[in-house]
Amino acid sequence: MPRKELTERERLVIEYAALTGENSAKRLYLAAYDGALEGLQDRPSFNSAASHWWAKDRVQEFYKEKLATIQARRNLETERIKNSLRAEMERNALAASGLPDYSDSRLQVNKLNEIIANGDANTQLDALKLLMGKASAAAKESETKQIQRFYTPMRCHACPLYRAEKTRIERTNKNK
Repeated sequence: MPRKELTERERLVIEYAALTGENSAKRLYLAAYDGALEGLQDRPSFNSAASHWWAKDRVQEFYKEKLATIQARRNLETERIKNSLRAEMERNALAASGLPDYSDSRLQVNKLNEIIANGDANTQLDALKLLMGKASAAAKESETKQIQRFYTPMRCHACPLYRAEKTRIERTNKNK
């Protein structure tokens, strides 16, 4: 006997069961067959049919698959929340310590300017080197992006047209 696929309604009901933790086979069976079983739920055979439907391999496989997917999403969400809380706690600890957060490049530049204005000669020289290094790195990066965006020259040996013409000429020379 060929295995019957789950209907869209059955899949929806099974997903609902996986999401909410509903485990009443009777209620799930009734929801899966929406009204087709109206009036039959009081019969003793209804409980048996509901239990039989819920115990079917295809129903249980789909249920376990959805349960695993939902659990993976919940774990991912929990991990994201934990990471967010951890980062917030680190920011709060940094703010409570009174130390500035130098991960922002503007704060770094401001601090270097302050050191240049108020520091001794060696400290000023080191700060200037750092500041110039940052400026040149930023200029190089923007220049590289601009060149790559607008014009990237191609060497002749990399050009597909050049290679095709070269192989054509080589073939004609071999045939002569």
